[in-house]
Amino acid sequence: MVWVRFLTLFGMHKSLNIYNVAMKMNDLPYSTNGNKEGKLMQISSLKKLNKNNVHLITFKHFQIASTSQPYFIWAPRNINGELINLAPTDINGFELYKKENTQIDTNNAELNPDSEFSAILDTDEDNVGDENDIHNEYFNKQFQQFLNSNWDYASENQSLFAQAYKQCVDFLIKKLNLSLENIYFNSRIRPLEQLHLAVEDFQNFINNKTQSLIIDPIFTYLISPENESDYVVKATAFAYDKNSKILYINKFKDSTSLSDYLQTNFIYNTATKMGVEIKDIQFVLVDPDESKHKKGHVPFIISRSAFSANTKSSVNRNKDYRKLKDPNEVRIVGMKNSGVAIQYGICDGVQTTIMNAMIERKVWGNPRSKTIADLVKKLDTGDPKPSIEISTKFEFEPYEQIIEKIINASKVEIPTYSKFNPDLKQYQLDMDLDNSPWGKNPDLKRIAFLHMGEQYAFSTGNSGTANSLKKLDINFINKQRSIVENLYSFPNFFTDKALELISPLMSKDTKIVWYDYEGLSSIVPIFDGLKSYNQIAHQVSIIVTQNGSIVYEEDILHDPKTVSLIDLVKVILAVYQQKADYYVVFNKGYENTRNLEVRDQVLKHYQQNDTEFIAEMRALGIESLLDFESIVLYINENTIDLMDFFTKDSDTTNQAFYSVDYVKHSEYHNPSFNLSIHDFKGNKANYQEECDKFRRQIFKKNIKAVKIIELLGYTSIKKLEKLITKNNYKYDYEIKEYAGLEVKNGSMALEIAINRFAGYIGEHEWAHKSLKLKEYCHNDVVAMIVVYEFLLGFIASVFPNIYDFKNKLAKGQILKVDFDTKKLTT
Repeated sequence: MVWVRFLTLFGMHKSLNIYNVAMKMNDLPYSTNGNKEGKLMQISSLKKLNKNNVHLITFKHFQIASTSQPYFIWAPRNINGELINLAPTDINGFELYKKENTQIDTNNAELNPDSEFSAILDTDEDNVGDENDIHNEYFNKQFQQFLNSNWDYASENQSLFAQAYKQCVDFLIKKLNLSLENIYFNSRIRPLEQLHLAVEDFQNFINNKTQSLIIDPIFTYLISPENESDYVVKATAFAYDKNSKILYINKFKDSTSLSDYLQTNFIYNTATKMGVEIKDIQFVLVDPDESKHKKGHVPFIISRSAFSANTKSSVNRNKDYRKLKDPNEVRIVGMKNSGVAIQYGICDGVQTTIMNAMIERKVWGNPRSKTIADLVKKLDTGDPKPSIEISTKFEFEPYEQIIEKIINASKVEIPTYSKFNPDLKQYQLDMDLDNSPWGKNPDLKRIAFLHMGEQYAFSTGNSGTANSLKKLDINFINKQRSIVENLYSFPNFFTDKALELISPLMSKDTKIVWYDYEGLSSIVPIFDGLKSYNQIAHQVSIIVTQNGSIVYEEDILHDPKTVSLIDLVKVILAVYQQKADYYVVFNKGYENTRNLEVRDQVLKHYQQNDTEFIAEMRALGIESLLDFESIVLYINENTIDLMDFFTKDSDTTNQAFYSVDYVKHSEYHNPSFNLSIHDFKGNKANYQEECDKFRRQIFKKNIKAVKIIELLGYTSIKKLEKLITKNNYKYDYEIKEYAGLEVKNGSMALEIAINRFAGYIGEHEWAHKSLKLKEYCHNDVVAMIVVYEFLLGFIASVFPNIYDFKNKLAKGQILKVDFDTKKLTT
């Protein structure tokens, strides 16, 4: 049993009355000019620690303890947080994998480089879903690096996150009507052996009659189990106001999420056990209102509650021709994601603030958009008592129990992968301890991979097995194995949908623009009206082809240091190419979204009658908003997405497929049947029936236009490039291997662009880097053309006469199969 030394506990606080809630998003519910002469808090002291005889408990341990079994709380990990030397056998003697046989390096979760699968599953290059993932991953990493380093408010040469942090401090100072002399800037980084000084610093802050707000407070206390090493719990927050007793947590986002309940629970309870009195908890968030964002300045708001989903809600564009966003929906979604709407809620007579969530140990449910719309009406009409009904999503485990679980887990040296099956009288894979309402163990995917081996290393996404890993047990394993084995028993193929998709690219005399964007984003707004983190396409590579020949190519890179909205307009005009016939990208969701966002920005300048901007548009030949909007919508409506070949379903009424041997099969890919259209005797209806017989055995839903088993269910252009390179296909155009480029992937391109925007890259270095950025982006466009050539070769392996139609189809003609001649026709 654990007992706690140096611990001051406070009683439960009464629920806050909802009518204390301010009617405006930014209003604080408490005055900050409390009684400075009142009784001071008594902060528990902390002895000087011996780093060799103490375990540090942080939020990371608390988070893992809430989602995973005890072993993973203290399991050794590398600098990237990946497990090191995961045990092959669990505490029950259940064997997860045979270490001597696995192709997987258990130190870093990657495949053996000698494995034929390594080219597809390699994680060194863009292994994320899209550009949005690249940006999110980059900023999460940068933010953590910032939080793990010391920060000086007065420093002039600050990183982008440091600039934003300073602006956040200034926001709070202004909000609380304070001056710098009222602020105590705490030292954020304290080695374990100096952690006692953090407690002394906090006590000095409490005793100081001038200072009322501490920035970067550290909350900590000691736990000393009998006859064991000490444990010290440490939490940090953005700020604490000793007069109003308000704890502030900075998210550096415009949204909150389910994990914020967990993190707040850890911070709040750790602080109170140190002796800190807390009457309210508030999130400091980036303002979701984009009109408040000005170049170089991040606007902030206060939220007293939190959204309780893992992913934020998004605003859908209208389905009409213009595809605009409804301003009312934008406001509603902003209030929902930030938690501002939820702070007006009532659940069983309790106001649904984050503070009351801690007291009640409850996660509040999320209101529906219609409910928030009704709340907005109340707020806009000056209702003195606006409120909405909120339910409880779930109750969470007491803080003390989780801390005790963490301490006890330090003695657990072997994981548990299995449970005993009394019917079979043996242990089976079952990791139900690694799921909770907070989420699942993030290591489950790797554990499943280790157990099944490389043969079953298939994507679980919609283009793979569509077998989402929600719970790792024998049922998931059996289902995954069965699906993968069935896929390996099926040939690679294409369908009539693939012929439909490729036909426009084979049209005679059509002007086709192949293009690719590279994005830039920043926590600090790049220009007025652009929200923090919103991406802009400051770079584009364009290749224009006609009848199979390149007639024009251009690589455009606007300097991130000076890029403006008019530069983004120039990018779109360059893509437009005076109304080409088609525009080709890979994953049109990214390019089309960026195009519409530029239109949205331009629209606001016209609505504001920005004469200077309108004059710049006219200088580019754009006489009106309608002119520019027509260009954007034309590009988007005439875009061909190469990803559609691998993600788009074939027509429900036509599921016929054509087996292909163009790609060398992996050692596990052994089709169980040989259906060749050239050997088939019968008409198209008979052939479709034969296809359906085989298809229904494997695929429960409609089949994709193209299926290549060797891609293992992945669909990124980088995976296709690896497959093409591995098979040594030779086409008219050649992709440069990304490994040989100085800028190897989207993450590197983003980092260079951000460093230039932040002023870290000077003119001479930028002159060199810009050439390498252009080379990388240009290579992406060449890769698209090569993918097209690959698809032609893929289809030609069944219907060689497809090349007879290359650059000869009339616009609008679609290739189809002639079952009499077993050739393609129109």
